[in-house]
Amino acid sequence: MSARENQLTGTWKYISLSGKSTQGDVLYPYGEHMFGMLMYDPGGFMSVLLMHPDRPGFASGDMMKGTPEELNAA
Repeated sequence: MSARENQLTGTWKYISLSGKSTQGDVLYPYGEHMFGMLMYDPGGFMSVLLMHPDRPGFASGDMMKGTPEELNAA
């Protein structure tokens, strides 16, 4: 494993992602208030988990009993 790969291995907190349009407007491709984490393992695999803080929970409290609409939103 290279030194750079070793530096990336682990779990990272997602803070923000933004860009600028050609007109100079700030763009947030995943939303301005997203949160989550990125995980890199020593074998070269990675995983990303992004969540929106305003997404409502399941009314039943159990995602296995979610309505089709709730499952779609999740």
